[in-house]
Amino acid sequence: REFSALGLKTRHLNHSFDPRIPQRIDCSKPKKIEFSFIGSVSKGEGFHMKREKLLMELVRKTPIQIWGNISSATKSQRFKAFLSRFVYDLTGFAVKAGIKKEFLKKAPVIGSSAGRLTRPSPSNYIDPKLACLIREPVYGLQMYQLLKDSKVTLNTHIDYATEGASNMRLFEATGMGTCLLTDRKDNLSELFESDSEVVSYKDAEECIEKVNYLLSHEKERETIAEAGRKKALKYHTIYHRAEQVDEYVKSII
Repeated sequence: REFSALGLKTRHLNHSFDPRIPQRIDCSKPKKIEFSFIGSVSKGEGFHMKREKLLMELVRKTPIQIWGNISSATKSQRFKAFLSRFVYDLTGFAVKAGIKKEFLKKAPVIGSSAGRLTRPSPSNYIDPKLACLIREPVYGLQMYQLLKDSKVTLNTHIDYATEGASNMRLFEATGMGTCLLTDRKDNLSELFESDSEVVSYKDAEECIEKVNYLLSHEKERETIAEAGRKKALKYHTIYHRAEQVDEYVKSII
């Protein structure tokens, strides 16, 4: 929408699945992972703030196992982040008490905080209670094997994606025949049918409710996973996307 508003000829191309991948991993193994999440947890505005909160809830109330790329803070780094916010708040109280900012700026330790316009943001490192539970990240065929070995796998979009379902996990998980539990987006029905080809949730409470239901209803879970796999292979492979790019280029030239 932003590019089109600028007068640029723009088309959206979804991610896709490579149907050759299942031939390169062991698809005969029984699914031993109850519930998985594979992905990054990056703090910062627009990134994975909601994801961190969701995962914190899930580790308490579901059997989720997490493989991810994270930045874990040392005790020293966490202390410095806490101290910077404490000093900022302290200078604010001093100003309200009648002490002039010009004086505070010259004071040791708190001087730099007196000149700040906004309160220092929370640490960019994820909660240590969550960090200690996250396993080393996996990529490529090892990632696809973990998806195949999972009864249910979680998808949660980056915070920037406020409306659209668009990330790679939608197609990677369904293509591998794994039951996908994904956050609900406006256009999800254009890609997969909710609760018949994938399962969607609106918040942490519904996510917990649905994953526990899926894990206790094997036949229904497997039916959804198989329907998602068929949909991915029928409409969402790299070959379908190549055709779409080809058609668009031809329409231009």
